[in-house]
Amino acid sequence: MEGKLYEGAINVRTSSVATSFSDLISREKVVPASVDFDISKVETFIKEPNTDNYEPFSKLHVEKLKNSAYILEPTLQIMQDYEIRFKPLVQYPFKLIVSLAVDKFRSGAEAIVKAGSIIKPGCTAAALYAFFNKIKLKNNMLIYILDDELRRSVAELAKQATGEPFKDDLTIVLARWVKPVETVHDKLILHYREKFKVNQEALQINYADRGFLSSVNAGELMVEYILPQAGTNGRDFMGKFLQMPEPNATHAPDFSADRKTVDDVSDTTSRRFIAKTDGFVRLENKILSISNEIEIGEVSLKNTGNIRAGIENNVKIVIGGKGKEDTATEVIAPDMVVEAKEIIANGSVASGGLVIGKKVTITGSTHKKSELIAKEIEVNVLRGTAKGDSIGVKTLEGGTIVSINAHVELAVGGEVSGETVTINNLRGKCLITASKSIILKAVARGDNKLIIDTAANTDDALIVEKAREELAKNTQDISDRRKALAETSSYISKNKGAFKQVESAIKEARSSGQTPSASYVRLAREYLVAEKRLIVENAEIEKIQALNAAIELDMQRFDEAIFNTSVVNEDKIWNGHNEVIFRMPFRGKEFVQLVRDGMRVSRLEMIKTKDGEEVRLVP
Repeated sequence: MEGKLYEGAINVRTSSVATSFSDLISREKVVPASVDFDISKVETFIKEPNTDNYEPFSKLHVEKLKNSAYILEPTLQIMQDYEIRFKPLVQYPFKLIVSLAVDKFRSGAEAIVKAGSIIKPGCTAAALYAFFNKIKLKNNMLIYILDDELRRSVAELAKQATGEPFKDDLTIVLARWVKPVETVHDKLILHYREKFKVNQEALQINYADRGFLSSVNAGELMVEYILPQAGTNGRDFMGKFLQMPEPNATHAPDFSADRKTVDDVSDTTSRRFIAKTDGFVRLENKILSISNEIEIGEVSLKNTGNIRAGIENNVKIVIGGKGKEDTATEVIAPDMVVEAKEIIANGSVASGGLVIGKKVTITGSTHKKSELIAKEIEVNVLRGTAKGDSIGVKTLEGGTIVSINAHVELAVGGEVSGETVTINNLRGKCLITASKSIILKAVARGDNKLIIDTAANTDDALIVEKAREELAKNTQDISDRRKALAETSSYISKNKGAFKQVESAIKEARSSGQTPSASYVRLAREYLVAEKRLIVENAEIEKIQALNAAIELDMQRFDEAIFNTSVVNEDKIWNGHNEVIFRMPFRGKEFVQLVRDGMRVSRLEMIKTKDGEEVRLVP
């Protein structure tokens, strides 16, 4: 190793061991872990409160520092100078794995001695005390002052000088001066605006500045005012006085709560405004309130951004005003999202618009690239997609309805699927699919396809598809097992005679007290394993066949349900050419009936005949 340090020790006088240590490492170009030092001399000086000069530290000052009022005098100052002798690291009579924990104010520090550390027999408390003081000096801590806890800790630690690894971590208090209490400045937190801002992150626009259209749930913290609280001063382990600032008090709320909808609760640390009900937050005329119904002119990127009130909250949104007849106006602008329990849009939904609720009413039209999702939906003109349990549409113009019960007054192109579909006036180019019934009040034009599919809804379709996949998998499994069994059966058949001879030879050897031939034993074991495999695999095939039979029996319910379905034309007269299809989803069998222009048919249904199944036309 190079450098003066390895030619002999280096003596340094310093007021900061940490700085001198760093300088030495840099100058001598040595590895920090290879350097040690001895504390040759420590000089402590104190400038007492309201005095001008430093004086040597004495036992009298030690007693004074036990007085908290004295130690917290701002003008009290303490400093130390050190004479340090740096030297190459020598082996200690201990191996301590140590990590340091320091509080944010540097007023206290602890050394965590990790499990696995070892103190060899004969190690003294003085050696341990010196070691921990070196750690303190490397971290700019004053030493030999207010260290009664450290002295007690190393005395206890020395008792563990057994040479055995520690089983648990141990904590050594290196320094404990006076930790300050941090000043709390007042703060007004508008939680409902922060929530709104998070909801709008996708648009990368801070709508919180508008304070508009923020929804809350009952019990939700809306606004919180953190009361100002004075801190207390402290002193760090370097002897520096820690002055805590006076608290600011500039953000007190200048509004009050509407007691019907908002709770105003205070304690010693904060004042909190808590929602009593679901709804939208209103801050008007210095009154904070919640409304479960709101009227807005439009939902747009410019004015509101997306509105996400949640469908479970008791919130109603009226867009475009109550009773407006201007249904052509786009009150939900392109690519906007509106979500609430109930939504009434007195106007139209533009391209990319998404409306989600439990009950949705659109008095205008919807763009072909828009979507409505709700349990109950009422639409004037549907060109986009509507999904729900109960959907009513005045005019379907190329749109798509996915519902349980759908009712359309006038269908001019488009697709409808559900359990029961009712159309007052079918005017052509429509695809109608139902799992139970299609009811037509009148058929004005043709080119319609009417499908009865007992697994028309998504859930049932998935059940049937899964059953098909499982049957196919099981059938292939049976085929593979039978192929393997054929090979096993062939092996047994070919080796049956040989096995009997081998079996007889083994019995004869054992009866005469001799050890049977190892090759005979191996052949016999292989044959018996093959016989057992034959039994087990046959049983497994029967089990899979039974499972397939159960699946097929269960899936028959979808095909059998076709006999309880119907397509009804209450007007009886069919205009144009139309195609009616009855579909058995599991068997994949279709029954197609063309209904020609002018035919008088009130009902189409499936029946069983002696020759099978067929579509029956009821005049």
